[in-house]
Amino acid sequence: MATAALTCDDVEREVSPCVTHVNSMGKKAEVECCKGARTLNKMAQTPADHREACKCIKNILHRMRESEEGLTGEMESFAGTLPGKCGAINVPYKISLSTNCDD
Repeated sequence: MATAALTCDDVEREVSPCVTHVNSMGKKAEVECCKGARTLNKMAQTPADHREACKCIKNILHRMRESEEGLTGEMESFAGTLPGKCGAINVPYKISLSTNCDD
């Protein structure tokens, strides 16, 4: 299996505005979230990069769920719609806590 050039630090940096966006159910940081998501999409060039991004995003979702605010099912569903809402983003996996990133 190839090694990813993309790191969780890269993913965290680019999608951090999306945490705010999801926590606010779309009321805050939409432009910043989509900008970061598009940048991450350009950075993830290989299947290994996509697997790494998937795993990192799942870790972010787990941390959100365990945070004081919590991650509701509605918020998780909203997070899954971000690639479509931001446009021109090809995410080869579902953004969800239940996604198997190795498939």
